[in-house]
Amino acid sequence: MKHNVVYALIACAVGACSAVSGNEVQPETMVEVEVQASTAEIVVPPPPEVIAAALSGDPDAMARVMITSGCHAPFECPPQYGSPTIWSSFTWCDEVCDAGSCPPGEGFHGHDTFESYRLKFDSAQNACTEWQVETLPICGC
Repeated sequence: MKHNVVYALIACAVGACSAVSGNEVQPETMVEVEVQASTAEIVVPPPPEVIAAALSGDPDAMARVMITSGCHAPFECPPQYGSPTIWSSFTWCDEVCDAGSCPPGEGFHGHDTFESYRLKFDSAQNACTEWQVETLPICGC
């Protein structure tokens, strides 16, 4: 139904319709339309304190301003963002115990996840945050 309406509208827009009513679209007036989904990712600007810390050039100061509830997914900024700052120091963001094995007496096996970020700026000085994640095996969780 939706396709027929779209076809009718397109046909009318190019002057090929005379009296098309409802779902009646003549085959010779149908135009195939390809709709492509946008693959652009939404860039959420970082808070001012994160920008200030990143511009300071101090990876530890950058790590201190990270406020997170869990880990961020690894993320790369779109190509129009260049001019990166340095990466922040890694900060712990998650611990998971799993079914791996540890030597006797060292507790359960698991892994800790740490994350780091940096800002990149486009030509208009809009900021984008890139994230990297590192996972390390542990015993004793």
